[in-house]
Amino acid sequence: MRQQGSDYLTTITDTAALNGTAERMNRTIGERTRALLFDAGLPETFWNFAALYAVYMINRSPTKALPNNMTPFEKLTGQKCDYTKLQPFGCVAHARTLTDDDTSSRSDKCIFLGYIPYGYKLMRLSDCRLLSVRSARFEPTIFFKDLTA
Repeated sequence: MRQQGSDYLTTITDTAALNGTAERMNRTIGERTRALLFDAGLPETFWNFAALYAVYMINRSPTKALPNNMTPFEKLTGQKCDYTKLQPFGCVAHARTLTDDDTSSRSDKCIFLGYIPYGYKLMRLSDCRLLSVRSARFEPTIFFKDLTA
């Protein structure tokens, strides 16, 4: 672990106060999760997607804890972050549908829930089914709460 930049430290059991850095990060993730859900207008049942999105964004945000304000992602992989594909949590997305019917829509209206390797996690609004897609068209100014109002 030390070769990869981590120190292994132990604490006394049931003393969260001695584990301040980790407890503060847990609180930060919780606060960002609640803010993401509130901002998108999504119910608490989507907390797991919001938490994963919060951690994804934290890992791609510069921090003073690392030299030259690097991101944790940069430190771990040695690569710069690609910010061009970032989308706001809970925004409307359109995923392409594979259909032979010429009269039906060629995309499904979805809600953006987060990132997966090489793609996006979306929820299709017509049947609330989760989709994993490689590409989608996003509407970053329209959120779930705008559709239900």
